[in-house]
Amino acid sequence: MANLFAVVRAIAMQTDTHDYTAVEYRDALLGRLQATLRAQEIAANHEAADFEGLLRQSVGDAGEGRLDCTGVAIQVPSSRVLAISMILHELGTNALKYGAWSVAGGRVHVTWAVEEGLEEASDLVCEWREIGGPPVSLPSRRGYGTELIEGTSAHIGGRVELHYHPDGLSASIQIPL
Repeated sequence: MANLFAVVRAIAMQTDTHDYTAVEYRDALLGRLQATLRAQEIAANHEAADFEGLLRQSVGDAGEGRLDCTGVAIQVPSSRVLAISMILHELGTNALKYGAWSVAGGRVHVTWAVEEGLEEASDLVCEWREIGGPPVSLPSRRGYGTELIEGTSAHIGGRVELHYHPDGLSASIQIPL
């Protein structure tokens, strides 16, 4: 439980106030906290979670009807649920605010698989690709969302690479299972 409070405190402290109105800050903070608490509930009550279900829960209503999912059935260990959920929530929030979901007709395609590693270890390998959104360029500054995505994945031995293609953001995610 103390770990959850540390996560909540870190989210509150790190949620950027730069260029946010009070309402935007509140919405950003509450969105992150709700995603964290939903993931924590899944992790606390189950030994593992279905990846596609976790993906859909993490992006919430933002992806309703505009999220294309393709991948094998993967059970994510409870020890990875919170981190994966936080990464997916941030990608979904970004798509809704700035990316494909910020305009009518924009879509997000997510594909995933399990990559077998050495000594029976395996990784979740996931590709997030936004299409049909506004033109994308490299951001002028690194925001908390980017820090959270990269830091969370690194904390559990994974990595996320963000690619700012003019036709849409893509992310390559690799998380040890």
